[in-house]
Amino acid sequence: MGSADVPVSNSAKNPTKSNSSGRKNKFEGVVIATSGHIPDYKHNEIQAMVEACGAKFEKMKISECTHLITTVQCYQSTHTPAKILAAQTNPNCSVVTMDWLLQSVGKMKPLDAKGFLVKSLGSKRPVQSTGNSKVTITEVRKRKHGLNVNEASGRQAKFAKDRLRANREELRGLIDDASHPSKGKKNLLVWLDEDDNIYDATLVSASSALDDTGKAESIIARIIRVQLTVDVKANKYNTWIRETKMTRNKIENYLKPTKIGTTVSCKGDGLLPSAISEFWTIFEKLTGLNWKSRFEPAQKKKFIFVPTQEDSGSKTLSDASANFLARVAKAATVLNLATLMESYQNQLMGDKLTAKHSMATGIDLADMISYISRKSTEVMESTQIDIAGLRKCFIELFGDEMSPISMDSSSVRTTKERIEDVMSFRAIKAAMPSCTSPKASQSKVSTFGSNVLRFLRLESMELVPTKSKEYGTLVRYYNQSYRHSHVTSKVLNIFHVERRGEVERFTKCRAAASESMSHRRLLWHGSHEQNFASILRNGLRIGPSAGIFFADMSGKSVAYCRMGSGHEVFILLCEVELGRDESSHVSTGRPGVLISSRRQPHGATHSKWVDASCVRPDLAGVEVPLPQKSDMDQWVVSSRLPALEYIVYDPAQIRLRYVFHIKLN
Repeated sequence: MGSADVPVSNSAKNPTKSNSSGRKNKFEGVVIATSGHIPDYKHNEIQAMVEACGAKFEKMKISECTHLITTVQCYQSTHTPAKILAAQTNPNCSVVTMDWLLQSVGKMKPLDAKGFLVKSLGSKRPVQSTGNSKVTITEVRKRKHGLNVNEASGRQAKFAKDRLRANREELRGLIDDASHPSKGKKNLLVWLDEDDNIYDATLVSASSALDDTGKAESIIARIIRVQLTVDVKANKYNTWIRETKMTRNKIENYLKPTKIGTTVSCKGDGLLPSAISEFWTIFEKLTGLNWKSRFEPAQKKKFIFVPTQEDSGSKTLSDASANFLARVAKAATVLNLATLMESYQNQLMGDKLTAKHSMATGIDLADMISYISRKSTEVMESTQIDIAGLRKCFIELFGDEMSPISMDSSSVRTTKERIEDVMSFRAIKAAMPSCTSPKASQSKVSTFGSNVLRFLRLESMELVPTKSKEYGTLVRYYNQSYRHSHVTSKVLNIFHVERRGEVERFTKCRAAASESMSHRRLLWHGSHEQNFASILRNGLRIGPSAGIFFADMSGKSVAYCRMGSGHEVFILLCEVELGRDESSHVSTGRPGVLISSRRQPHGATHSKWVDASCVRPDLAGVEVPLPQKSDMDQWVVSSRLPALEYIVYDPAQIRLRYVFHIKLN
């Protein structure tokens, strides 16, 4: 029901030329006015009916009209109204009865006026009756969109219960907190039609107010959320509009909020046709686009529709992965996680009722900008997409109030990441007590783990299947290079991880050196459990010892781990670029690493290394040791022989590959 990408059409369409069902507007060019008293209808009701079917309503300029609606009595009056006199002198204007409009709406096209001319009718025959009930504006709008009211209601309701029941949790979760802060919202769901369209629209806008010199003085930024909701208990339908408005000042190229407020209103009479009609009308009024054309490029001086993207933070995780991430977050503690976040201030994040939706909107708008930016210049020109305007709107709504204003793509990306940090951190903080307890349900832990995954900015995390060749080879490397006879260990799980942006950084580092200088190995790194949140989020960094230490003996790295709860530890297996010059330093401009043992010039190591493509295809060209019996015998005889240490001086030489979950006895 959601879409990961934002559809962009190849050509912008004029919204007046098509209705919400995608059909051509057959009332285009029709201009209608009224004169005199029309039985059963007020003039403003007729105006709404005219505009709902796609025609134009004119109050005074009869010279521009194609039809004037009046009655026989008014037409034959002794004192003929001025509008009728003007219509009689206009060869392009037909003076017709109300019956012409009603039947035209019923046929969904303007009928020939000949059978409805007031002049020809005179007193010969009365105006045709449309029945006992008055035609309402709701019916006109439904007919405009290609549906008979009764047919539409019946068709919408036929499978409604099954659809709503199947998607109940998702649709309930979409209910806007600011529009429905009370407990009564437990019976509310966002409407889902038979085409799986969710009637939940988020619209954004930012406009500058100018001072006398023409310089932008303040910004009025708005987020409007329009929802069609159904109360499943009361069987009541309504369209809700919530507007969050922020006034901001530009001071020396910085954004400063001055005022923020929220208003909520409700439309509709409780029936589905009325609610749908109101939703369509409000959406078209604000965006200039009809609902069916909502993915077309935004129109100038109108609100921008922000499609909901798939939640990148809700990736499917195995139970083991979710449990691991929950444990990492618990070990780090909420306070330490907070220190990992960059400073970001925006008043939209402060309101408890609207903050969650505001953050989601910021992420969706950034994704929309990113999607459009990837399109070719030809596509962007043909659709007349104002990418600069989209960036400006994003920054003025969600920009960091502590940073200078920047409208480039990198600023949009950075701001999006900071919004994601705040969003996932708040979810982690709220769920930490319940999701890290032994009694927590696995579904809650999985949701919690997904938020931790996003906060740690991990591109992916996959559990390596225990029966795979990859798992067997990695476990053999661990077991046969573990030399602590007094402490036994067991591999519980192995996770393959990819950090966001690390592949690009690692590739760039390798490209800086010639291929002949490349020399990569899979090496171990151990650290305390509470450090893993920082390591997974920021990568390995150079500490006080002025280097990052690795080993090709798992036991060496395990010694750097402090046992956590249940005598369990985590260690990393990383792809490390060593370079061919083993004594080179990063200052030489080449990948540098110092290989040494602390007490002897030659430590315990492996005599045979093979290509790691036997572990995983994308590890081709990387070396992994193939432990030999002779090596192991030597390690037993020389138990005090220290393992070699590989000291790396540039974090760009490191790519995290695996996390091992180990049980020590």
